[in-house]
Amino acid sequence: LEKRHELSWNDEYLLEQSDFVFHTAGPYFELGASRLSVASESIALTYKIFGNLGFEKTPYIIVISNPVDVITYHTWKASGLPANHIIGTGTLLDTIRFEYYLAAHFQVPLTKVRSLVLGEHGRSAVPILSHTHIEGVDLSHHKGLLEKAQEDMVEAAYTIRKTQGATMFGVATCGIEILKALLGELNIEAPLSVILNDKNRVKIEQGTLALSVPTRIEQNQLIQHSLDSLCINEIEQLRASAKVIAEHLQVNMYDESAAIDLAALL
Repeated sequence: LEKRHELSWNDEYLLEQSDFVFHTAGPYFELGASRLSVASESIALTYKIFGNLGFEKTPYIIVISNPVDVITYHTWKASGLPANHIIGTGTLLDTIRFEYYLAAHFQVPLTKVRSLVLGEHGRSAVPILSHTHIEGVDLSHHKGLLEKAQEDMVEAAYTIRKTQGATMFGVATCGIEILKALLGELNIEAPLSVILNDKNRVKIEQGTLALSVPTRIEQNQLIQHSLDSLCINEIEQLRASAKVIAEHLQVNMYDESAAIDLAALL
């Protein structure tokens, strides 16, 4: 029989006892607007939630709130948890969408498509064509279809919001997959938004930030892979994507030494 579960709301004690936390809180942003447009409000909300918590354990926090790369970084800073315990869903959803549109435009079963999208979960996301394969297709002759699939991927969230008001089911599935991997129920290789290690940070020529890179979750371990397998133009696009995130981090506003009235920002 299924175990019975009890849902509790606004219970700080239970939150501090948690092994796993989904961070989904965030403000509404206008249809067609960039996720980055609500960065300030989302950052302030993140510090309001996690800034004064005293976790009894060392939980994993799975970040879904947008802009997810910015909020993954600030969840790490606000919570004080180890960097490898903060995981944003990042471009996992973008990758799933890109594969879907590739299959649709090339008229092949989805099972014959493999791809990877890295960088920002947003308009500067970078499809990694050097890691894109469609069985039986020479992609070098189909630039137009690849570009159309990329456009559809970027616009997918805005298209969904026109009919559903918000995107929820796809990203919820991504979050559940990450949780299952952390529980040891499966191993996954996926593009996830994580605090970059030194090697990858130097590769993209940025300071400390969260960005989607190839990541493996295996037996509760978060293994961040090198970007060395990417081609030069993909690295350049990834640097541009990282720059977009860096410009919206607003780190100085949340320096621990500054007296910030977070409530005034909400």
